[in-house]
Amino acid sequence: MYRKNHLFSQVLESTFNTDKIIDFINSFVEQINKKTVVIFDNSPIHKSKKFGAKMQEWKEKRCSNILLTSIFSPS
Repeated sequence: MYRKNHLFSQVLESTFNTDKIIDFINSFVEQINKKTVVIFDNSPIHKSKKFGAKMQEWKEKRCSNILLTSIFSPS
């Protein structure tokens, strides 16, 4: 969600996997124009080697900080 309450989202009718989340975040990174903090939960797709490699690339672009939540994060 952006500061002006604009939500960047995507709806899929299929299983969400590492490749799809990478495509989504690539699109998101291209949309932002300021340093941005992105927070991911500890879903297995967020911990894959392929995803980890992309995290560094996103940090170098516009995502100033990418965080993974702790294993247990109560709401």
